[in-house]
Amino acid sequence: MSLDRLAEFVLDPGIPAIVVYGVVFASCILESFFPPWPTDVISVYAGFLAGRGQVDSWLVVVAAVSGTQAGVMATFWLGRRFGRALLAGRLGRWLRADRLTHLEGWFARYGAPAIAVSRFFPGIRALVTPAAGLAGFSAWKVLWWSGVSVIVWNVLVVGLGVFAGTHLDWARQVLMGYNLVAAGILLRRRQEKIGRKLGASLLAVGGAAGALLWWSLQPDRSYDFFVDEVEGQTLAIRRHDGPIRVHGKVVVGSLEQYSGTDYHFWMEGRRDRPSAVIQADYIGSLPQSFRSGVEIVATGTLAHNGRLEIQPDGIRTQ
Repeated sequence: MSLDRLAEFVLDPGIPAIVVYGVVFASCILESFFPPWPTDVISVYAGFLAGRGQVDSWLVVVAAVSGTQAGVMATFWLGRRFGRALLAGRLGRWLRADRLTHLEGWFARYGAPAIAVSRFFPGIRALVTPAAGLAGFSAWKVLWWSGVSVIVWNVLVVGLGVFAGTHLDWARQVLMGYNLVAAGILLRRRQEKIGRKLGASLLAVGGAAGALLWWSLQPDRSYDFFVDEVEGQTLAIRRHDGPIRVHGKVVVGSLEQYSGTDYHFWMEGRRDRPSAVIQADYIGSLPQSFRSGVEIVATGTLAHNGRLEIQPDGIRTQ
């Protein structure tokens, strides 16, 4: 399962808002213990739901900040309390004593601001705070500097989803582009001085964001809508003159098959707005998981008769 599919799965548009806040909170804690977990993708998608009026954007930010800070401080205290004991065991095979000395020297050189800066580098941020605990860093300094960066980062990530509007794909691409730039900066870490690296970082991130913004405004990019939003956005969709992605549920009992692989069915809106429906036409092989009542994302164009003409392989079940 891809990260985008995972985010859409755990934040189904029909679930209650309180569940969305809980998922964001738990996800942000989990990332501190399992760095590959796609917390940022989930936060962007929660921001997207906030931009559609499904949840409150500031409550999403509060859930994200609270969960992230709880995870950060938990890993810091675990590193401080049990870190050296772990180094004496199996963990010591990967982190030798001389590495710990180097780590302590690194914190002594760059100080607490390094903890704040690490939040903006997804590849290392989950490792820095337990390392700070290992190095005996001040808990209050970790709380302060990590707190500042956690607030800034989560406001940016959730805000990206809110700002995306119907451009959910754009938000995901911006996040992916930023992560690639951050990874490139880390790879060049040993080849550049801190000052030069910071300047290059700002230029690279700004350039990537600008390029991705231009990319998102091209006419062949997809827009994202829920079924209940399509009718009110018909004029904008026709001006867009390109594919759209419609999120909804297949109406039970509506699937009809004509000749060969010619299918017609109805899609309905979010659970709190069940009256909104749209008719969809599809020619091709349906996904194996496709059935009545399933949540889908359908990519296609809106015909003049108001039907959604789905592209080949344009159906994705959730």
